[in-house]
Amino acid sequence: MATLGTKKGTEKATGGITSRSIKNGTILGKKLHPDVASGKWFQYFGKGQPLLFTEAGTAFPTASDNQADLAVLPGCGIHLHYTQLGAATALGPAANALGLKISLDATNAEGAQYVPGGLLGPWLMTVERTAGQTPDKGRFMRARFVITDVSGAGSLACGFRKSEAIQDDPQDYDEGAFFQVVIGTINIVKILTTTPVSVDTTQDWADTEEHELEVRVGGSGLVSFLLDGDDVTSQSAQFQFADAEAIVPFFDYKNEAGSTSAAYLTYLECGTLEQV
Repeated sequence: MATLGTKKGTEKATGGITSRSIKNGTILGKKLHPDVASGKWFQYFGKGQPLLFTEAGTAFPTASDNQADLAVLPGCGIHLHYTQLGAATALGPAANALGLKISLDATNAEGAQYVPGGLLGPWLMTVERTAGQTPDKGRFMRARFVITDVSGAGSLACGFRKSEAIQDDPQDYDEGAFFQVVIGTINIVKILTTTPVSVDTTQDWADTEEHELEVRVGGSGLVSFLLDGDDVTSQSAQFQFADAEAIVPFFDYKNEAGSTSAAYLTYLECGTLEQV
């Protein structure tokens, strides 16, 4: 077995420790990073049909406006809590060759909002700026989406918001920092004490394209925005969540009038900033 500082030839060639260098049964749970062992970090690759239940997990979902349900993502087992926006006939996200269809019905003003882990899940974070107190490690969410027809994308939002009651329009949250794609225009939205400010990134989303949206929040509440891996934070004034605010990651999609579009989640990752 390889030891620190004495890489084998295969390790040197590949730039890391290979599976052959580790004996079976040598990695124990206690040797894993606590965030990995506890499920505070995960990856989902948009493959496989999730199991769909009501929020309590005691029944199957039904199609009704503002009903809270959950999808158990295959492979990682993460609970993706979702709330239907509008009286959609689709019961929840559905697996597809393009990824996980999150747009539900192609009907005006209908869609769904998704919160990994829910409002009390492992990615809930409370901003801490009190002198002498230890701030949170910070959180991030990284997600990739495909939109088949951007003219029907009334709103694709992705980022962090205050942990509060569901809002049909993400700009109606008391606080938030997220990307919002509206008819192909990629915006950064910042909300402090109910006042939303939307800034055009000057970059657009075209039909059938896949893009990666990532938002990072430090323990003190400072936010960074990354589009396809490029930091676009400087395109708008620095945003910081209010002290002691409880925030959660989320994404949502709502259709535009006359929509025939569909949005697919192809990758999702959440964790602490130590994992980026």
